[in-house]
Amino acid sequence: MQRVTEERMILEFGVVTEHDGGGHNLGFIALFIPGEPPALEADEPFAVVQIGPNTYAGDPNLLERDGYYGGYILSDSEYRIALDITNNEEMTVQTANGTSVLVDLSQSDAYAGLLLAMECQEEKS
Repeated sequence: MQRVTEERMILEFGVVTEHDGGGHNLGFIALFIPGEPPALEADEPFAVVQIGPNTYAGDPNLLERDGYYGGYILSDSEYRIALDITNNEEMTVQTANGTSVLVDLSQSDAYAGLLLAMECQEEKS
């Protein structure tokens, strides 16, 4: 599932199959921010996402594509991100360059979308 914020940030969330450690599903948020990537310190996340009581930090390995930078934020559970998005009305994204964005989740049907994504992953395996 994908959403573009008023600030032109691209947010995607779904489920990916882990290939390195057993092949179980992991929930993810992909975040791509317009502009030039900031200079990050070693192990500094490119962004931090707060959804309800849970905080997720982005991988420090930045990806660049089509004038955007960003990457993936993985959860240790395929359901945690889906439940956080489904059970909360907003999400705060704080980027390493100091931009803070409040994302309205109140109209999101994340859980249904993630269930479809998991079914698709199971069909592929």
